[in-house]
Amino acid sequence: MPSKESPSRASSVAPPETATAEVGPEVVQSMGNSAAQADFGIAATPPPGDGELHQSSPHLFKLYEAAATAMVTLGDQTSALASSTNGKPMIPSELKGFARARAKIDADYGGDASRIVDLARSSVFYDDVSDLMTGVEEVRGSWTVVREKDRFEAPVGGYRDIMFNVDIGGHICEIQLHLTKIIEAKAEGHGDYERVSELKRKMKEGGGLSDEEDAELVALKAAQWKLYNDAYASAGGEVTDDQRAKEGGA
Repeated sequence: MPSKESPSRASSVAPPETATAEVGPEVVQSMGNSAAQADFGIAATPPPGDGELHQSSPHLFKLYEAAATAMVTLGDQTSALASSTNGKPMIPSELKGFARARAKIDADYGGDASRIVDLARSSVFYDDVSDLMTGVEEVRGSWTVVREKDRFEAPVGGYRDIMFNVDIGGHICEIQLHLTKIIEAKAEGHGDYERVSELKRKMKEGGGLSDEEDAELVALKAAQWKLYNDAYASAGGEVTDDQRAKEGGA
């Protein structure tokens, strides 16, 4: 069981992305008026009712200013959540890096900066499912949740976590709740994940797979399911018969 300790600014099980260069509030300030005048991230007004989350501004510079303010509250709330639910908080010391944010906006959101909702983000790690579910219920009941993605309910290739987008002072942030065992399994299976991605890329590009590659892909996917199912079960999770069946390539 993780101890109730002060927030960690670097965790041994933190996702790899936290080690990349980031943009902090002081960098946002140093960008000054010239950056604002450059209209970083400016996009057309999003169509109403498009079904997607949108920040209050389409300007990336303004979003960084709002994220810097929201991050203070997000960090405090994340620490309190972890303390009350026997988890370990991971609170990045900086906002999401500008280059990475810009690339994500261009690649995933068609240049619409208002759709980026993880400039300010945090995580809580748990050793067992019961504590994690207590954390889930606390977020659902006490935070202003605007979107939820529950991969415990619907695992992706066996991988499980839960992500909430939350409104903090009018700015949308992200908090993820993880099982430490799942994160450890993710690191263990990274090589297989890379190979699966390579084979899927080949299929998407129209190259097709040989019979041997097709069999390899099926076996790798089954191995991923077993790896994550076992990790989930070791943390007290209940693996369904359907999820176990996927270990055989079902």
